[in-house]
Amino acid sequence: MAIFLAGNLKNFKITLSEVIMKTGMDNNTVKENIIRRRKRLKLSQQDVAEKIGMSRTAYRNIEKGDTRLLSENIGKIADAFGVAAEELVLGYDADPEHDQTLCDGISYKRMYEDLRTQYNADSRRHSEEIARLMTEIATLKDYIAMQKDLIGTKDEIISMLKKLGGGK
Repeated sequence: MAIFLAGNLKNFKITLSEVIMKTGMDNNTVKENIIRRRKRLKLSQQDVAEKIGMSRTAYRNIEKGDTRLLSENIGKIADAFGVAAEELVLGYDADPEHDQTLCDGISYKRMYEDLRTQYNADSRRHSEEIARLMTEIATLKDYIAMQKDLIGTKDEIISMLKKLGGGK
């Protein structure tokens, strides 16, 4: 599941693992956010399990950390809590209009801008690499055509030599 960041870059996607890595979070932090949110909403584990279509035991295992938290489960749990997946993962509203401080003293806006800058640089680099590879493909196609031409010419020479050699 890709997480969509709020704000001007609605189509800017990063994965859950990228958010966790960038913010220094781990699955325990996300698990704690889930437990805290469930308790704040005064929902039981059974209530949440029913809302997301899994058994209470399976949901309890997510909260205990016995089950690896999958991106698809994050989305279902976030929907059950009525929040964005980003809010559940990060532990707060990921709206870039609110400049909140993450761990290590990095503000959300700064992280958002860093990610946007990185995305733009990666996008440009990928576009340049695609253009370079397309040029290389065209060059290789030309080379292959020349080699086929050369093979055809050599086949003609061999055929002529066979005729000359057979006529003696």
